[in-house]
Amino acid sequence: MINPNPPINRPKLSADPSFKIFAGLIFLIPSIAAAVWVYWCFNGTAYYSKERGILEGAICSVVSLLFFANALRLFVGAFKNRNIKPEYAPLDRRTISIPASRVEVKYKRLYDVLFAFLTIFFGGMALLIFLQTIRSPYANSTTIIVQGILFPAALFLILLVIAFLMIRARRQAVREFDESGITRGDGRRFAWNEFRGVVTLVDFNVRTRQKYVWRIELAFDGGEAAWIIPQRVKNADEVFDLLAQMPRATLEN
Repeated sequence: MINPNPPINRPKLSADPSFKIFAGLIFLIPSIAAAVWVYWCFNGTAYYSKERGILEGAICSVVSLLFFANALRLFVGAFKNRNIKPEYAPLDRRTISIPASRVEVKYKRLYDVLFAFLTIFFGGMALLIFLQTIRSPYANSTTIIVQGILFPAALFLILLVIAFLMIRARRQAVREFDESGITRGDGRRFAWNEFRGVVTLVDFNVRTRQKYVWRIELAFDGGEAAWIIPQRVKNADEVFDLLAQMPRATLEN
């Protein structure tokens, strides 16, 4: 395994925009749910007591606004930092250990299988809840909107975000190394004369209380990067031996 070198200090660039979008959606879903309940409280149909409906509607309004404010903050942060790309200093080509032959990066299929199971489980559960709600003899407009539409929509939304993150990671990932450069998952090629070094991103595992390599980036000119996610690489020894011989990236002043 590659040694977990300290991460390169980047200019004020926070978490990956994709994760901010995902977290924003997590906050947005309960915000919408609370807003729907607020409507029914103030509409007088949520409770037999009008006073109780007004009180709970006021409380849910505050909760909904707090969730929505957090979602908005995350969305703004994600799109604000979307085009911020760190620039690294050029390297002497002679310091780059160019592979003499093609090295393919092979990725595990486990995550694709797990996502397929998640899709079947959550998709089936959402469909079942929707059908049971609209067919129930006790269904009313509140239960149809909250249970039959909003809850299944939230499940599908989470699945779509996970799918987006997986597709993005696959497109950004290194597919192969060769003597002329690297090929990324989206088909883009980067030549070695554009190479700026290796960036090792380290995270902290709260459960084990240890640092671990979260993602390795091959930095190129123009702030472009190609990813290698260690946990997903099948031929780890071959790939990490190659990366260990490459120079670390240095931020330009």
